[in-house]
Amino acid sequence: MSRPIPLVRAAGLAPSLLWMRSHGLGWESRLRAAGVPTIAALEPDRPIALVAGVRFIRDAARAEGPDLSSRVVSDASILQLASFGHYALGARTPRGAFERLTRAFARHSSHERFVVTPSARGAVVRHTFDAAFDDESLHACQQYVAAMIRSAFAGTAGGPHPLTAVSIVPHPTAGVRHLDGVLAPKVTPAEGRTLSVSLSAAALDQPYLRPGRDRDLPLDLTPIRGDGSLTTSLRAILPAMLEEKRPDLEELADLAGTSRRTFQRRLADEGATLSGLIDDIRRDQALARPSNGREPVASISAELGYSDQSCLTRAMRRWTNAPPSRIRRG
Repeated sequence: MSRPIPLVRAAGLAPSLLWMRSHGLGWESRLRAAGVPTIAALEPDRPIALVAGVRFIRDAARAEGPDLSSRVVSDASILQLASFGHYALGARTPRGAFERLTRAFARHSSHERFVVTPSARGAVVRHTFDAAFDDESLHACQQYVAAMIRSAFAGTAGGPHPLTAVSIVPHPTAGVRHLDGVLAPKVTPAEGRTLSVSLSAAALDQPYLRPGRDRDLPLDLTPIRGDGSLTTSLRAILPAMLEEKRPDLEELADLAGTSRRTFQRRLADEGATLSGLIDDIRRDQALARPSNGREPVASISAELGYSDQSCLTRAMRRWTNAPPSRIRRG
């Protein structure tokens, strides 16, 4: 059975990126160090590798403190999640927003589960990853999700704390005590690997004070995982990665959570090779770019990652039986 690279929309990083910008921190270098293409900051709907996104959040918390994930999330943060956040807040109440989030989550992430279960006192939200992460990463990301859940109540009349209880994977050294009174009056260690957030019924049913919040915003709910193949997940993330550098097999195998040899075997099982996929993507990008007739071929060649203009010229002849100059005139 195929095992794709886990994916998530780049919008999930938006609150952290905005916080870093406002504090004058080097967010671009941190994105690159985590393996996230910097274009993700400009195009929040782009898919990125979930492993790289989690690494970015973990490393930021490692540098700025174990409570960073709750500090970067503001009342407006859920709106920063691009169409995903706007779709959620198109509801009349937080309860409706969570119902929408549940429906839309498969579009947002391929290997996370976001489940809302009604309870006698309101509801319980549970969040899990269908991928293996260490405790430090889980603590940073679960704290991030819990803080985002809290932000969904912004814009109501307020009242008692909407999060009545939070159970989270403890930080390896800080535990959970640094989150008491931040996410909820009391934060406890999770018994397993699942974040659990209890929400009060009164808070869930408080109407939003601005009922015109993009209520009718359409959203394509097609799951981000596509057909679930490794090839499809690579086609989703490679275009952005290629804008900075050509990723190697080790880097991509790490994002897939496997060895280089296994990664190559799985690609072969799908009738594909990494070089073939990269060639296909560069072909699509190259054929789209010269058509405007303005950009120099040398500039296009450099941006697409070719060592010199002649390499692009040979590739164009192979793809189209014509040089770039003739396609530019067409």
